[in-house]
Amino acid sequence: MTRVLKSKFLGGGPVTAVVIPLMKIRATPQTIWKRPAYLPYVQSPLNDETLAAAEKQLGHSLPEEFVEILRVQNGGPIRFRLPESVGDMIAGIGNQFPSLLDQGLTDAQEYVDFALEDLIPFDGDGHWYHCLDFRSGDRNPCVSYIDVECNSEHRIANSFAEFLKLLELDIDRELVLGNVKDFGDARHRLQKIFGVAPEEETSNIGVPYSRYQTGKDWRVCCWISSNRVAAGYSGDSPESFKFRGEAALFPELPDHAVIFECPEERLESYRELLGANDLELVTIEQAANAE
Repeated sequence: MTRVLKSKFLGGGPVTAVVIPLMKIRATPQTIWKRPAYLPYVQSPLNDETLAAAEKQLGHSLPEEFVEILRVQNGGPIRFRLPESVGDMIAGIGNQFPSLLDQGLTDAQEYVDFALEDLIPFDGDGHWYHCLDFRSGDRNPCVSYIDVECNSEHRIANSFAEFLKLLELDIDRELVLGNVKDFGDARHRLQKIFGVAPEEETSNIGVPYSRYQTGKDWRVCCWISSNRVAAGYSGDSPESFKFRGEAALFPELPDHAVIFECPEERLESYRELLGANDLELVTIEQAANAE
């Protein structure tokens, strides 16, 4: 991917177009966890005593990169996934579901013709699993995909560190609204452009957003949210949500960044309209690479 340094989001003005590669947003202990975090899936903070007891129970020392991630947050949904994969979780160490300690595969041995001992699943749905694979006897395990239902397996990466490098940021329709000061400025300018006041709503993961109905059809709409959101949530409806602190939805972006979304079929029409009003839409990677 490339970017051209001739953009309103980057400051505008007559500049020489310079095309350089976009830096990939990588999964690190600080960036891998999804925000807001789903608190029922997050274990208590990991300490040395809990880690030592877990490794004794598992019979293996966990990779350093794996432990570093759990020290930032002890399990939960992640913002990254493998291409063409549904995996979106890393189990933590603790007593609540999902836990690295209670996802053993030994009960499934009768359904497959390959060994399941010395596999430690950290993601999966009961049919397939992503596993730390210690079967070769190496202290540094590879990462393997196991499908119990289909009696199949394959190696994903030679190490957990390599697995992290394969992960890609999981983005649906999120873009960044460029050339606005902050969320309040964005709300004001969009209301002026569209000629309608926004409806204030909350997503099913507890993120407040402003929705603009710009046509009679309910699908003719767009919505914006702040990059600053609750760090975690629990509950199954906006009315029952409980929140914990604050965090960045996209930690690669400044707190004042404004996230824009709309139905895919409406994107180009919104892009044209916003562009005519000195605003622009850029990808998360473009915004994160902006100087």
